[in-house]
Amino acid sequence: MNRTNPVPVPTHYAPRRSKVPALISVLIILACAAGCYYLYDRSAKVEEALQAARAELASQGDEERTRLALNEKAIAEEKAAAQKKADEENRMAAKMKNAIGTEQGELSSENGRLTLQLVDEVLFRFGEADLTDQGKAVLSKVGTALQEFPDKQVWVQGHTDDTPISKNNEKFSTNWDLSTARAVTVVRFLQDEVGVEPKRLAAVGFGEFRPVSKKKDRLNRRIEIVLAPSEVSITRK
Repeated sequence: MNRTNPVPVPTHYAPRRSKVPALISVLIILACAAGCYYLYDRSAKVEEALQAARAELASQGDEERTRLALNEKAIAEEKAAAQKKADEENRMAAKMKNAIGTEQGELSSENGRLTLQLVDEVLFRFGEADLTDQGKAVLSKVGTALQEFPDKQVWVQGHTDDTPISKNNEKFSTNWDLSTARAVTVVRFLQDEVGVEPKRLAAVGFGEFRPVSKKKDRLNRRIEIVLAPSEVSITRK
């Protein structure tokens, strides 16, 4: 009877491979991938933030340039307006000087107002409020010059010295009365004889209370014609 040869028994066993290193490798790979993704995502966000910052800076730069351009335009317009105003005042002064001559009055300018100062002896006789022929001639020239500046207010101011009104004066009892009457006379002449628009005109008397000289009373007896910008608005209902 045949015997079956027995299966040889190995004298040792092959060691099993551990899964731990492979798992660690996978974890390392995943960690690297996650790190790379994080860095990529972070980099992308940083780049987006940089782009947004650049866009904001560019926008601010544009706004600043626009603001500067507007400021420069406003300054240029203001200079042009000031120059136009100065040219108009110079032209107005030249017209008035030509109207009154050099011996009949003086001209001054302050804060955009032109003041024409006429001594009373050119316009009136002493203690009276009726215009002389010479006064009418002077005011005709002045009124003609005023017509070239229709946007100006015309304020006529009467002034006297501090000499009391004579008791023999039947028309006026005080210098208030005389100065006011003279201002009204000039206003009415400019309106009626020259054609200056009445809504531009105003008359006021200051009496002896606004002198310009302490030594020369003749300089205090005067009519002042003030040309001022149209500051008074009329409300219509």
